[in-house]
Amino acid sequence: MVLFQKNEKERQCNVTYFSKALTPPEHNYNIWDQEFLAIVVALRHWRHLLIGTREPVVILTDHANLQYYRQPQKINHWVARYINFLEDFNYQLKHIPGVQNHMDALSCRPNHNDGSKDNNQITVLPDEIFINVLSVTTLDEMIRLRQKVNEFQLKEWQKWYQLEQQEGQAWY
Repeated sequence: MVLFQKNEKERQCNVTYFSKALTPPEHNYNIWDQEFLAIVVALRHWRHLLIGTREPVVILTDHANLQYYRQPQKINHWVARYINFLEDFNYQLKHIPGVQNHMDALSCRPNHNDGSKDNNQITVLPDEIFINVLSVTTLDEMIRLRQKVNEFQLKEWQKWYQLEQQEGQAWY
């Protein structure tokens, strides 16, 4: 892991380096759990430098599998434990494909298990910390889901407002 900042010419200047091997139990984690652990370990190691920053700390990762945590799901107990820890930081995740991101070469390991432990339907990394553009399809899916969840409220609004509906979506 590398902590860097940009200089006045917007060039990357490495500040410090850090590396930690996985413990034997950590070798059994799913790959997304291992990558999540890497973020937690780095933030813990550099906590004194990164906590409470006004500007978001942008964490560059070559692991798109962290997207796994964007949806409610069953998570294991140690991931649940770190949700509160992450709330102390102003951070965003940015995916850089492995070909372009050479910072993380030693942490790419294929050992993983099926991850069927505990803590069901928990969103660990909410959408707002990811730097990316939502596709229209994804946005439509999100709207349909929220409208389905709030179907009762939409029916109440129908009494007061002229809502148009088509293919399970309502709008004013």
